[in-house]
Amino acid sequence: MVNRGYDAARDRWASAEAVARPRGDPSVGWLKVSFFRPFYASYKIVHLDQDYTEAIVTGPTRNYLWILVRDPNLPEPELDRLVGIASDLGFETGRIIRVEQRPNP
Repeated sequence: MVNRGYDAARDRWASAEAVARPRGDPSVGWLKVSFFRPFYASYKIVHLDQDYTEAIVTGPTRNYLWILVRDPNLPEPELDRLVGIASDLGFETGRIIRVEQRPNP
């Protein structure tokens, strides 16, 4: 697994590689992920579209939430729709931090 994002403070792209393994039944969408072995974190996929272009991922509790999409230019109504899905799932969406996206080089 590779997490990649733009580091605005350093004006460059940064990435981190991890090992991801199913946590139990692989069809459930619950992974244990390690960026620094032997320590693992829990990633739960709570929403995934058919084309694998959007996902909502959380940690072991509802304190963390990531909305992941492949399109860096996601239209605002689409983001609002995904936030609505998260809200329907019981997440406190008023705390979501919207990050400015930059296209990959």
